Amino acid sequence: MSQLFILIALWITPHVSWSSDASGMPKGALESGVMAWVAKQQGLDVAQISMIPIDHRLNLKNCESDLKYSFPFNNNETVKVVCPQPSWQIFVRLIFPNAGARGGTGANAQAGPASNGRSNRQVWVVERHLSPGSVVQKSQLTLVERDPQTVGPAALDAQTELSFMEAVRDLTPGTIIRQHDLRPMILVKRGQMVQMTLGQGQGFQIAARVEAMQDGRFGEQIKLKNPESGRILNGVVKGPGTVTGS
Repeated sequence: MSQLFILIALWITPHVSWSSDASGMPKGALESGVMAWVAKQQGLDVAQISMIPIDHRLNLKNCESDLKYSFPFNNNETVKVVCPQPSWQIFVRLIFPNAGARGGTGANAQAGPASNGRSNRQVWVVERHLSPGSVVQKSQLTLVERDPQTVGPAALDAQTELSFMEAVRDLTPGTIIRQHDLRPMILVKRGQMVQMTLGQGQGFQIAARVEAMQDGRFGEQIKLKNPESGRILNGVVKGPGTVTGS
């Protein structure tokens, strides 16, 4: 079976910093935890999973409670790792060399063979200029078949969820989109009143208006306050001005 490759994509939080200090959360323990969780979720053996090592300069505060893992997006290509105390989080990008590695039947499965006998990957390429901070729309991109060895595992393919993403840097036409080129958009602003829902998928649903205590990007967990009781809650950003209870 083809290996599942994992690439770390990081959005820095207050308890994550770049440093040469070797103290803090052991990188090996973090990587092992991610691989074990992904293997269980995907029905794979840990030996089938490869991970690009976390940058040794990244200093994560040692987590005082169990790490929480989740797939924040619909395509299960990104794993969100959250430490409740002290509060920090990182996003881990999952890269599938071909659709067969995850039993997919999408665009990758239909890609033609490369000249060296490998199956091509359909990757996203910029068709219209994207400036830093601009919202990414599929109409600005096009799918192009490329040799997977040439584009590398970081290139975003047809299975990538592009909803609520923004450009991190200047992207000119012809540029192959990679993980570090995009990031989730800020959809909730600190002090904003947002719609919070609870109980979805559990047979009931409760909606309430709460105040955001911090900015939040798509898929991030943020703190919220009930304006009536003053109670502090946690919620995951799901859309512009909307969160779900966590």
